[in-house]
Amino acid sequence: MLEGIFEEGDIVRFTDHSRYRGAMGTVKGIASDYDGKEYYVLVDGDDDIYNYHVEHGDYLKWVSPEELEPDELELSFKPAFQIGDVVNTPNGIETVREIIITNISGTTEYIYETSPLDSDDKVNRYHITSLEFLYHDPIWEDYFMNLVQDSLPEWRGEIYNLKAFDYYGFEDITFDNDYQNDTLPPDIMKYILEEYTVGGRINAVLASKKNRREIEKVLNMKPKQLDEIRNSIKIKINDRNKGEIDLDYKKKISNKRKFQFTELEVLAALEISKLDSLHDQPRNHFPIEMTNSQIMKSIKEAYKAAHKISKRQVRNSYITKYVLYNKVEPVKGSILYEGISKNGLTIRFRYNFDYNVIEIAYPVIENDNVINEKF
Repeated sequence: MLEGIFEEGDIVRFTDHSRYRGAMGTVKGIASDYDGKEYYVLVDGDDDIYNYHVEHGDYLKWVSPEELEPDELELSFKPAFQIGDVVNTPNGIETVREIIITNISGTTEYIYETSPLDSDDKVNRYHITSLEFLYHDPIWEDYFMNLVQDSLPEWRGEIYNLKAFDYYGFEDITFDNDYQNDTLPPDIMKYILEEYTVGGRINAVLASKKNRREIEKVLNMKPKQLDEIRNSIKIKINDRNKGEIDLDYKKKISNKRKFQFTELEVLAALEISKLDSLHDQPRNHFPIEMTNSQIMKSIKEAYKAAHKISKRQVRNSYITKYVLYNKVEPVKGSILYEGISKNGLTIRFRYNFDYNVIEIAYPVIENDNVINEKF
């Protein structure tokens, strides 16, 4: 496929440079003129055939198959063995220490990680066909459950505000390599802010005409007013982050613009949050009053108080393929954890042990409260 050239039926995403940034849709029509091709995109959730007119594909990019896959691998059946099972293996009698879900060659399946009874340092991996159940040992179960639970390494790197890298608003930036070994490197932090904050998703949600009509109806406002609210929310989010890294800027604008969100802005943000989804599942957002560094701090606090809530999965994901650098073959895989920050926010994050980074992080908020006076 050539960059910026699409066919009818292609699933596309509006790029950072588009006013509909982050929205997904399907190419439904193509027109040609003397400058090239123009595209008509039906945004997800809408039913108007000619939803948006996009010149020459400059503001579109293909959506990869990995981007459409759910974050969590699932199987319709339970594993044949459990942690603590003592089994006969090709290398002798060993204990199941972890159950892994893998998807490397397109097939999702369970793989069993075991250790000999006399050495928990040695680790082997087997398919179900290579194992024979002998008996279950609850002592080994408790030991390995705690071992995996406490496997997160110490947090690396300092808290930073991503706006410091992007002070003047340039979106195509290269982050300093000094941060790439952090537990939460800038590339991942940028992705989290784009995908799990109202500021990052507001354009994508309002790209849908259906969403716009619903919000206008609920809040009894006209289209122009909704656009004004959108712009005001984005300006205040920008000002709060800019003011945090530049106190002179904060003093300069304090008498011209308020940092606080109005009641109508909060209500609009709440409706935007309700309508945002990923893979047809509702998507939670960090409270809009949290600055970039406050979000990062809350993730760090949750990290230090985290417990495992999923099996280890070994796979190539959208994050590892398109967001992270220095591609490596997945071997150790990733685990989903959950922790509570000091301000009471429950946060889930996936830690990737091959890259040694947090792969993704998002809040677990009932009813998606987008504002909290604690912040």
